[in-house]
Amino acid sequence: MTVPLRTTGFVAVRSTASRTPLDALLAAELAAAVRATRHGILVASARPPDPEGTFVLVQPCDERQRPVRPAVRVGPLETADDVDELCTWLRAGLLDPATLPLHLLGVTEATRRS
Repeated sequence: MTVPLRTTGFVAVRSTASRTPLDALLAAELAAAVRATRHGILVASARPPDPEGTFVLVQPCDERQRPVRPAVRVGPLETADDVDELCTWLRAGLLDPATLPLHLLGVTEATRRS
């Protein structure tokens, strides 16, 4: 069965243990993006921060918060523009990883060459 890319909701998980200059902006912008959607949920996790940087895990869901596709690990989020890209993507509701910039999917020049 093929699931359409338009998704009703999502669960976004971010670590609260991270201590980077971007944390306050990420927390505020993610909260605003979730409030702007009908079925978005934001989960704050106390898990240790990822040593590779700041990431948000996004699980596309239906209106009952049942997963409809694999989760997407978005990041590393390194700039305010990265946070804006993530939040715009969440608000759009498609949640198709192909519509995110490659660097927010962990794809680097080294990854592309291998």
